[in-house]
Amino acid sequence: MRKLSFEGFLKRYVVELSGVQTTNVHKLADCLCENPRMKEPLFLYALTFDKVNLLLRYTMNSNVAAEYNQLSNRYSSVKMLSLLENLSPELPEGYLKVWRSYCSVRDATLADNDTKELIHRRAL
Repeated sequence: MRKLSFEGFLKRYVVELSGVQTTNVHKLADCLCENPRMKEPLFLYALTFDKVNLLLRYTMNSNVAAEYNQLSNRYSSVKMLSLLENLSPELPEGYLKVWRSYCSVRDATLADNDTKELIHRRAL
């Protein structure tokens, strides 16, 4: 089984959060009004897949436009990933939550194996 990548996680996560079965940035940006939890994952998705310009165009008149514009001018995809991996306090908490969600999904098998090992030792 292949290890889950951050890119793959983001694709699934924005689709799941939005409730629409697409990764189309325009349709996902439309969901921001009803679902403010999508703000951070959607930006990370757009940054990762080089769709920030599209996202900025579709959120131009929304209340997240200024934050998105500031973040896109400040961080490249590589820089953002590095900050996330290091859990940098420089980033807003919402972006770190997305990273922690990814890590919990990615490492779920390891946690399950540890639990199984503990149960096995206790049973013996």
